[in-house]
Amino acid sequence: METQTIDAWTVELQRWPMLAAFAFGEASNILSVLVLARPKLRKNTCSLYLLGASISNAIGIFVGLLYFIVTSQFGFSFLSASRGLCKFIPFMYYSTLFLASWFILLACIDRYCSTHSKAAIRRFSHIDAAKWFLILLPCFSFISHIHLLVYIDWIQISLCSFTSFNYILFFYFYYVIFYAFMTPLLYIIFAGLTILNVRRIKKVVAIVVKRNRGFIKPHQRQNTLDAQLLRMLIVQVLSFVILTMPLAAWNIYISFTYYRPKSATTRSLEALVSVNFRFLNFINSGSACVVYATTSHVFREELMALLRCRWFRKTILREHQPHVFFITPHIAPL
Repeated sequence: METQTIDAWTVELQRWPMLAAFAFGEASNILSVLVLARPKLRKNTCSLYLLGASISNAIGIFVGLLYFIVTSQFGFSFLSASRGLCKFIPFMYYSTLFLASWFILLACIDRYCSTHSKAAIRRFSHIDAAKWFLILLPCFSFISHIHLLVYIDWIQISLCSFTSFNYILFFYFYYVIFYAFMTPLLYIIFAGLTILNVRRIKKVVAIVVKRNRGFIKPHQRQNTLDAQLLRMLIVQVLSFVILTMPLAAWNIYISFTYYRPKSATTRSLEALVSVNFRFLNFINSGSACVVYATTSHVFREELMALLRCRWFRKTILREHQPHVFFITPHIAPL
């Protein structure tokens, strides 16, 4: 009776909450893509990387979450229906999952380079370089995850799973090290270096003003840059750690206990916990538009212009509005 109750909760979570997360996530990422592609934002290198991240998240939610919805609502499993889909769905999901995080990392590196004192390093923050990365990075992600096509297959008719226990251990540790640990660590490093660059620039400007005995009215962009970076860092690191690390730790537990005999109640509890972690991560992955709008005045303005059907109308940016914005990524691992 206890097992049936737990299974019933698991099924309900896979139905309407997942459907709501799917609709909200896709709408959010599509709006983010449309806003970031507007003329005012697409000329900025950081915006191009965020555009790539939003596209990757939209694909990841569509591929990863659609499977749960169809399975729970209609009892139809894509992974069991076709051997090709058994390989393709995990491959596409994890490729876009890592790709979105790498695009955000490039955005952090881009902000660091754009504020560096050396011209050679500032050249990295160029629109042409961003366009090349938009093409090359997806190719790299797909190539680096081609091992999923080899080690995920039908282990028997209509049963899709990993074909090797050693590969399960490898993949979960690969996921934890390169996605859940290295990515937020690099976020912190480059965000911190960017803040140091901005402060160094402010000190130089202050010295020049003092020597010239002049007075320069502080520009809003200079005043808000540190605050935006700090806000990006805090929200990004906290959300990434809180919403990603629990699932990463859970995957390590599953990898070590995958073939261990378990009771029916234990397996039901594990399924319930897994669904909860995935649901929270899918919500997080689909909240891009909300997070962008709450952390960037420019994004809010462009979003409102889009919602008012002013796509082709050029809006005049007032002097007090910042031209650079920093926002937080949300990735949802499967």
